[in-house]
Amino acid sequence: MTARIVFRISVLVLLLYSAVTQKCPGGGPSERSILGWMLQGHVYDTLLAERPFTCVLKCREDNRCQSLNWVISLLTCEFNNRTKEARPEDFIRNPDRSYYRRDLERVPLGSIQELPAESCDEIKRSEGRAVSGKYWFSTVKSGTSVLAHCNMDTNENWKKINIDPVCFGARDDSYGVFKIKDSGVIYSFKLVYLNGSVSCAPGFYSYWGCHIPSQYKDKTLLTVITFKNNSALMLADYEKLDYGHGCQYYSYYIEGVGVNHPELQFNILPSPMSVFVGQEFHIWFGADLKNCSEDNNSGQTCADVYAWYA
Repeated sequence: MTARIVFRISVLVLLLYSAVTQKCPGGGPSERSILGWMLQGHVYDTLLAERPFTCVLKCREDNRCQSLNWVISLLTCEFNNRTKEARPEDFIRNPDRSYYRRDLERVPLGSIQELPAESCDEIKRSEGRAVSGKYWFSTVKSGTSVLAHCNMDTNENWKKINIDPVCFGARDDSYGVFKIKDSGVIYSFKLVYLNGSVSCAPGFYSYWGCHIPSQYKDKTLLTVITFKNNSALMLADYEKLDYGHGCQYYSYYIEGVGVNHPELQFNILPSPMSVFVGQEFHIWFGADLKNCSEDNNSGQTCADVYAWYA
């Protein structure tokens, strides 16, 4: 059988399958193949197959499979771990492909460890409706699926901790204070910028650190969250270096977060941390925490504090 004949048969089979899958048995939601479209950026596996229906059967056997692209010219299935509903921005035209959303027993996004979501909003887009509760996420800790609470009313994984803005300065023990409102287990914290800035030297103002590459290289973040006794929470890969001032203080790097990023989202804690109502935490500028080379520091940054609860 020549490649051209196989190609024509594949197109005919695809069109026929599109016609017969427009309505699920039992009056369920419509599921159909869409010729000339594909979902890009979410392929986790491929398979050579002469018939698109082979791809559909294979998809039904894998809990990760949410949809598939059929590559007509290559007789190849591309299995996706997302649907076009979850990622409409990635649904694009492609004349050599056809898109198909899994019809039977599709596993809801975020409901199993092998299929983590990126956000509450993504789950709602994927499933149409969802209830608040615990779901699996890939964004709490890079490369790891973590079970965490999701508030579907606000589309947020994070709970705001403070009522009034929490402000911290850069010198003279001017740390910010926040207290826990809800007991539970926390994976991480993040700070959302409101106003102000701090300076580590005249002319070097930022939200969260000190942008002097010759001194700090890439470890320019200096904002630290501590317990009430001022011992630091291990929310980053801190480096305690002597920068020539005869003392040491915390500096660190977090991928994708600069000193003027609107959100300072810390890394996940090495172990989930139990907290209680009224428990006090502090926010420090690194040099101020260690009373180290702070004489020419100035300014104040104000932020909201969020925690990611398990």
